[in-house]
Amino acid sequence: MGVSTGVQPLTGDQGLNTIKDLSSDDYLGLTGLGLELANEFSFWANAIYHDITGDA
Repeated sequence: MGVSTGVQPLTGDQGLNTIKDLSSDDYLGLTGLGLELANEFSFWANAIYHDITGDA
């Protein structure tokens, strides 16, 4: 059973309209979540692949 937040899903044809209709607080929260996920991915990618130089 999922939690209902009142915000429509971001997938499908109406995803862009959903984002455009968000309040500024919801939009900033979604953006902040995206940044935190990117930061976490970057941390683990650097930790795992620290010795990759890109040289062939």
